[in-house]
Amino acid sequence: MERDAEHLKLLALVYYIRGGINALFSCIFIIYIVMGGIFLMVPQVSHNNNNAPPAVMGLIFMILGSALLVVGWSIAGLTIYAGHCLTRRRHRGFCMVVAAINCLFIPYGTLLGVFSFMVLQRPSVQQLFDQPGGAP
Repeated sequence: MERDAEHLKLLALVYYIRGGINALFSCIFIIYIVMGGIFLMVPQVSHNNNNAPPAVMGLIFMILGSALLVVGWSIAGLTIYAGHCLTRRRHRGFCMVVAAINCLFIPYGTLLGVFSFMVLQRPSVQQLFDQPGGAP
C-alpha cells in the first residue's frame, strides 16, 4: 500500500512538471500571433515589385497561432489537473485519458503515459481510488 502511495505521489509530481513544460513550450505559438499582427499592419502597396505578404496571410497566422496556443495550454492544464487528481486519488478514468493524450508527446510524454498505465492498472491502486474521501 505504501509503495502504491509513493508511486502515485511521484507520478503526480511528474504530471505537474510535464504540465508546466507543456505550458511553457506552447508559448512559442505567440510568435505566430505577433507575426500575423505584423503582416496585417504592413501597408499594402499596389506596386508590382512589392514583396509584402497579403493581409490574409496575417489573419491565417493569427488564427492558427491562437488555436495552437489554446490547444497547448489546454493540454497543459489537463495534465496539471491530472496531477492534482492523482494526489487526491480521484477521477482515475480521467487520469488514464490524460495519460493516453500524453503518450502522443514522444519521448517523455510516452514514458509518462506508459508508467501511468502501469501504476493505475494495479488492483491495489484501484482500491486506493475507490476509497471514499480520496487521499488520507
